[in-house]
Amino acid sequence: MKTALAALIVGYGLDLLLGDPSFLYHPIRVIGNLIALLEKWLRKVFPKTPKGELAGGVFLVILVCLAGYGVPALLLFAAFKIHPVIGFLLEVLWCWQIPATKCLKDESMKVYQKLKENDLPGARYAVSMIVGRDTENLSETGVTKAAVETIAENTSDGVIAPLLFLALGGPALGFLYKSINTMDSKGEVLLTIMASLAQQESESLSQNVKIGVQYRFQQGKVMVNTRCFLGYDKDENGHLIINLEQAEVVKRIFREYLEGKSCKKIAQGLERDGILTSRGKTKWYDTSIRLILENEKYMGDALLQKTYTIDYLQKKRVKNTGIVPQYYIEGDHEPIIPKELFLMVQEEIARRAALQDWFGRKTGFSANHAFSQIVFCANCGEQFRRIHWNNRGKKSIVWRCITRLKEKDKCRARTVNEETLKAAFLNALNEMIGDSDVYLNRLKENLELALNAANPMTAEALSARMSELQQELINRTKQRENYDDVTEEILHLRELQEQKGMDDATQLEHTKRIQELQTFISSQPSEITEFDETLVKKLLEKITVHDDFLEFRFKSGVTISIEM
Repeated sequence: MKTALAALIVGYGLDLLLGDPSFLYHPIRVIGNLIALLEKWLRKVFPKTPKGELAGGVFLVILVCLAGYGVPALLLFAAFKIHPVIGFLLEVLWCWQIPATKCLKDESMKVYQKLKENDLPGARYAVSMIVGRDTENLSETGVTKAAVETIAENTSDGVIAPLLFLALGGPALGFLYKSINTMDSKGEVLLTIMASLAQQESESLSQNVKIGVQYRFQQGKVMVNTRCFLGYDKDENGHLIINLEQAEVVKRIFREYLEGKSCKKIAQGLERDGILTSRGKTKWYDTSIRLILENEKYMGDALLQKTYTIDYLQKKRVKNTGIVPQYYIEGDHEPIIPKELFLMVQEEIARRAALQDWFGRKTGFSANHAFSQIVFCANCGEQFRRIHWNNRGKKSIVWRCITRLKEKDKCRARTVNEETLKAAFLNALNEMIGDSDVYLNRLKENLELALNAANPMTAEALSARMSELQQELINRTKQRENYDDVTEEILHLRELQEQKGMDDATQLEHTKRIQELQTFISSQPSEITEFDETLVKKLLEKITVHDDFLEFRFKSGVTISIEM
């Protein structure tokens, strides 16, 4: 008994001194959540009739009272069994939390202060934190009455009565009172106060963090969680540095995508080879591959604030569609992927997204097989589709024109067996290997043409002219002269810069493909006898099916016809 009295004195002293700190999860909120949960469950169990609702209400009271008294009593018993000091400290904690003296005083004084400052809207808001009714239209007198009534009620419900029950039966009986009181509408007030304090603290913290983040963005400081970002780590100053091992995985992803693989196929290949994700997991997802391919940070740039938090309580983040400002920083860190290559990948992503069939209908990209979406009909221009064919009891895999599959009378293109396609591809490769001198000379010519096809206006020249125009724009603005012609030329040069970037990327890729085929032909000592789908993805651009021959067009520009 002496221990209980001492705990009450110490606990109440802490309440007078500190109130209810927002960082401590208040037990009243637990009780409130329990009541809401039980009510929702009981309404489903009991029928929606007067008798059913009465029975549900009785069960609610019994369950809440049992939990309100039984749980604290058991926890205190266990604590004292472990050690008397632990039991005493737990008793002190609950004797501190159950009364709400300082909390009630602080919230009431906020109303008083706003009324003193003649801030009626602020006073209405302050009083709404301690009353359970609408305060939007209250007059100054109404606000005062509401505050006085609430203080009077809660002095009894939130201070005097809890102290009396604590003195009689300790925290267990105090919680029983709180449980019963919370089920009453008046008990919702204290619950509202506790919740509002926690909400205010969370909102304040969220705003402070948001201001700090915005300031860093404006200063051009990139904030990236490298634990979820493949390819980069952070140095001691917080700058992004390349993780060489992970960077090779990133390069592989970009390379395989340009070679024709889908995001799903790339993910499956990484899993098969036992390569881990940025989080150290073995499971790869095609969506993760897509995000890597679209992330500008891999080319050294950074787009900041792609997402933002709309709810500081639930921490829900959504895609930024222009609601909050975005910041783009060029050359922020060392790139893993060259800019030209990154732009090429974006072009390929856009191309795959815009794929259409011969009838103008949107169709998805497929990379399930080596020849997927590269076999075309010479008659109608439509793609060939891979199908399982049963011809007179003989099963085989063939490729047929989609137009002929859907509307037989519109196209009479031949059906090509998959084994025939593979054999013809090997023949095309072996023809190049057999006449290596001829084809190497042709590739050399193609390479020279590609190198000479560059835009005569260099990137440096474009940038220099852009700088001149920007300075002229500033001068004309200061002198209040017409600057429409300067603005139009700047916009035109920007378009040229973007186009040149794309042209350079295309040219670079074409040059690379020519060099790859040169290396391949030079490195083959003899003919190839086994089909390798990797070579198809890497070297071949298109197969056109004619009536009596197949035309193989390689990514280097070389075309070879194989008779059928």
